[in-house]
Amino acid sequence: MSQPTPGRFVWHDLMTTDREASKAFYADLLGWSYETWKPGELDYPMLDAGGGPFGGMVPLDPGHGIPCNWQGYVHVADLDAALAHVPAAGGTVFVGATPIPEVGRFAVVGDPTGAAVSLMQPAGALPPEAPPTPGSVAWHELQSTDLAAAAPFYVDVLGWAFREQPVGEIVYGMFSADGTDVAGGITFPPGVEAPSHWLTYFHVEDVDAALARAAELGATTLWGPLDVEGIGRMAGLLDPLGAVFAVFRAAMA
Repeated sequence: MSQPTPGRFVWHDLMTTDREASKAFYADLLGWSYETWKPGELDYPMLDAGGGPFGGMVPLDPGHGIPCNWQGYVHVADLDAALAHVPAAGGTVFVGATPIPEVGRFAVVGDPTGAAVSLMQPAGALPPEAPPTPGSVAWHELQSTDLAAAAPFYVDVLGWAFREQPVGEIVYGMFSADGTDVAGGITFPPGVEAPSHWLTYFHVEDVDAALARAAELGATTLWGPLDVEGIGRMAGLLDPLGAVFAVFRAAMA
């Protein structure tokens, strides 16, 4: 295991209007356990899929009109320098540089097509990257109304490299940091009307069984399951409170 380098997704928040309901859903479906950070002060439930905390749950006021959502945090070496690139790259700063005591500083930005992502400059060393386990994060994918318009933003702001490559029957966008692929991207096919967003994939041992159980727990299948040769089997879901996520099983070697 190695120390995460800038450009990698290093944390994940579920913004939810009902943390207890979300905790019960994901614990049942993905086997997560929870530990509250700063109980009585922040009451921030941290998510653990067996390899250590990888995210948390943040209360979302339903009166704000923002749907429940997953928010990924990308490690940046210099938050102020990254934010300085946002306007010229056609993006928007939704939440400016904000300190989190003992953790570091973060900001939330939007790309030119409206997809939101968080940037994080940690105060100290980050935990080493854990090997994949059922329930852990598998992948991040920008689902965009216009990937060609969005991709240069991430190159400018995060220093990612971008290339296009065939994956199955589509041409897939791939973002990399220091030569390592860190995220993908697609443009919505014709007929799909949805806002641009970042989609978080989670490892499962059986995609079809996960879909069946998710339905029993009140979730909705949005797409799939589908197989991509050499990659794996996957499907997109809407959790019972409205957050979009995906499940994934890698193809057998």
